[in-house]
Amino acid sequence: MRIGNLVRPIPGHFTVSEQHWVGVVIDFHIRVDNCGEPQERYAIVCWNSDFPQEEEYPDSLEVIG
Repeated sequence: MRIGNLVRPIPGHFTVSEQHWVGVVIDFHIRVDNCGEPQERYAIVCWNSDFPQEEEYPDSLEVIG
C-alpha cells in the first residue's frame, strides 16, 4: 500500500453503509512509544468531503488501484 492508492474497506471491518466507499491513501501515520519505537502504523485515507483524513488500519483496507 502506497500514497495515492485507491482503497476500499475489507468486509467485516467497517459498517455496512461504509463497505461501498472508495478512498485514496494520502499519507501514513506511525505512532511511537516513549522510547521512540514504532508501535502502530495507520493509513490516512480521504474517503469523501465529510471524511477527508481518516486514520485506518492498513489490514482493514484492500488496494484496488
